Amino acid sequence: MKYYQELTILPDGEVSENQIWSKVYHQLHIALADRMDNGLKGRIGVSFPGYTNERKIKLGNKLRIFAEDENELAEMDVKKWLHRYQDYVHITQIRLVPDRLRGYAIYRRYHPKANASQKARRYAKRHGIDYDEAIKLFPIEIPDTNLPYIQMSSETNSQKYKLYVEKLPYNSEVAEGFGSYGLDNKSTVPDF
Repeated sequence: MKYYQELTILPDGEVSENQIWSKVYHQLHIALADRMDNGLKGRIGVSFPGYTNERKIKLGNKLRIFAEDENELAEMDVKKWLHRYQDYVHITQIRLVPDRLRGYAIYRRYHPKANASQKARRYAKRHGIDYDEAIKLFPIEIPDTNLPYIQMSSETNSQKYKLYVEKLPYNSEVAEGFGSYGLDNKSTVPDF
């Protein structure tokens, strides 16, 4: 990855950072999905330079979008995709990745175990019973993750879900492509 653009969520007294992330990442997800070829992996990845998962779990207020080729980012035209949010997001010009890096990182989607509601919904559908009956079969569980996330909403059924993001430091560059969230289980992005 040789080129990047950086997005910074701007502070706003009326709208929370999380709400802005939700709207911005939804649009970014559509833009990335638009760049993918027939279900193959995309060539654009993302990182969250302010990511912390220690005492205070957060993604931070910055996002970097990476590509091997400057034209790839120019053709994506992230400013066009996010024009509705120009009051909430600052977007830099396309830049070269600096020579000095801390290393590389994998940013991947983390799928927590299904919660009781999801299990009950699936069970009710498979066994042809009412959801209220199915929910009684599954104990309420406390989620087992402390990872930062972005609240998303499905385009197909408008159901809300959490896009958990996990960061894993890595020593070398791996380029196997990225999904429609700009994340992958193996591919790395520069960490600086």
